[in-house]
Amino acid sequence: ISINYLGKKIQEYFKAGENLGLNINYLKENKEMGTAGALNQLMNISNLPIVLSNADLLTNLKFKDILNYHSLNNSDLTIAVKKHQYQNPFGVIENKGNRLTKINEKPIYNFNINAGVYVINTKMLKFIKKNTYLDMPDLINRLIKKKKKITIFPLHEEWKDLQKPSDLK
Repeated sequence: ISINYLGKKIQEYFKAGENLGLNINYLKENKEMGTAGALNQLMNISNLPIVLSNADLLTNLKFKDILNYHSLNNSDLTIAVKKHQYQNPFGVIENKGNRLTKINEKPIYNFNINAGVYVINTKMLKFIKKNTYLDMPDLINRLIKKKKKITIFPLHEEWKDLQKPSDLK
C-alpha cells in the first residue's frame, strides 16, 4: 500500500494485514507522488502485473477477473471503466449562427468513466520518472503516445466513488 496522506492511520488500521489474511508492505512517500508516481518504487520487485486501485472507492470487483482479462488481451495497461449516465437539467440548444436548428430538452448522456482500478505491466514503469509526481491520466496519455496496448475492462460489479463523507451512506 502506497501511503502519504494519513499514512500512519492507514498503517495503524491495517497493520501487516494479519487480521485480513494478508501480508501488507507499505511504500512510504516522502512527498506526494500521485497515483502513478509511487509505482516507480516497484520497478524491480516482480515481473508480474500490478493491480492498482484508488483508495477512495468501494467495489466488489474480483481482481482476478481484471487480471485474467489483462492477460488474455496481452495488454500493457488495463483500465476498469464503469458506465455513467448524466442528465443535463436544461434544454440544450443547437444553432447555426443566431438561428435555432434543434432543441433537446434535458438530454441524457452516457459515458464510460475511469473507475480507478488498473492493471499495469511492470515494463511500463520505465515511463515513470523516479521521485516525480505523476497521476494516472498523465501516465495513460504518455503510454498512448508510446503506442502501448491499453484496454478497457467493463466493470459491471458494484462500484462507488467516495469523495465526501455523505458518499458513505
